[in-house]
Amino acid sequence: MSGPRGLQLGDGRLRMVPWRGDATTAYLTLARGRLSEGAIDRCIQQLSSNGFRAALTAALAGPEQVPFLAAGFSVHERLHLLTRPVDPLPHVPPPRAGRLCRA
Repeated sequence: MSGPRGLQLGDGRLRMVPWRGDATTAYLTLARGRLSEGAIDRCIQQLSSNGFRAALTAALAGPEQVPFLAAGFSVHERLHLLTRPVDPLPHVPPPRAGRLCRA
């Protein structure tokens, strides 16, 4: 498989590429829509016929996970998102020329 490939599955679309250059593991990203368990099963069959032995997905929201879990996928890692307010940071003046800082 050379480069990303798209697969239309009902009203959904998956993008497939080898995972980090491993030609036996497919990395699937949901490009559009929702997929049924049957659509995911068809995708897995196609991956198998293309020589893949495993597949993993990009991070999926709860509702997006349901058909993948029903098709035999399992949670591999939990995603931890970082957040911070976008309020301006307090102004810290730059050090003045000629002054030395000591540790």
